[in-house]
Amino acid sequence: RARGAAGVIHACQFCDVVQRIWTLLDDGLQEAAEELYERLLPNLMLEGLMGMAYAKEIMVRRGVLRNNRIRTEARPLDDEDLREIDRAWRRIEPYLIWHAQ
Repeated sequence: RARGAAGVIHACQFCDVVQRIWTLLDDGLQEAAEELYERLLPNLMLEGLMGMAYAKEIMVRRGVLRNNRIRTEARPLDDEDLREIDRAWRRIEPYLIWHAQ
């Protein structure tokens, strides 16, 4: 593992994809791991910008949660946020491993 990296911390909405990246790295498939990471990265950036409202929106899209309601202290997502989420979602959706039945 490059530079001593042994794990990552992020919200739960993409843990299956992050696990796949680590598996690819462990299997010596560096290029495939980098490609998947580059597809995931815009979503991780949005998580940092939008916080829990973003994470909950993704969990709804994945069928884990029924709604994306958040406490009033958090800023709800607006139409521009949702457009950015849609754009990043289209890039990562084909690589999602877990889907609600």
